[in-house]
Amino acid sequence: MRFEGAVSRWNDGRGFGFLKASGNDDEEVFVHISEFPKDGRRPTVGERVSFEVVTDEKGKKKAKNLFCPDRPKAGYARAEKRLHARRGYSKARESASWLGLVFRVALLVIGVAVAYLHLQNEWQERRRRQELSQMLSSTPVTPVQATSSVYRCDGRTHCSQMTSCEEAKFFISNCPGTKMDSDNDGVPCESQWCSGGW
Repeated sequence: MRFEGAVSRWNDGRGFGFLKASGNDDEEVFVHISEFPKDGRRPTVGERVSFEVVTDEKGKKKAKNLFCPDRPKAGYARAEKRLHARRGYSKARESASWLGLVFRVALLVIGVAVAYLHLQNEWQERRRRQELSQMLSSTPVTPVQATSSVYRCDGRTHCSQMTSCEEAKFFISNCPGTKMDSDNDGVPCESQWCSGGW
């Protein structure tokens, strides 16, 4: 059964209150905020309401299917919100299009700068290659003949490890850490293999 009445008490911080039916000033019925229309308005004391009363599992009465006749219809409120949203949207759209234009111009400038730097680097690289090829073509190329030697650096460093003067000369000229030239005159193993000098 539907009752007509008003909000008698409301606790906005906790989201609930009580309703009184018209003609029955003694009994209050509990109502939760979730039963009110979702139109963004908060319930107020004295606001007219139409509601049904149900009993919950604990045997307490509460209001359900609540309707507020003094509030604008939901469709009207939505239409009004859409109208305000459109007005705001056009301003937002205008500023967004301006920002979009600035963003596109900035991207274009950055793209042109990157392309210019890339082309400039390519041009300089091409010029260096041409100069290098001209330099190489102007200097005669003399083939270097590889000298084949029967000796190789194998870690020997003393004269006692050598078998000839030629081998000692190879080691002192080509291998690091040799200890075959005690007087630093450039002649290795003078007392054993190279007594006559180079």
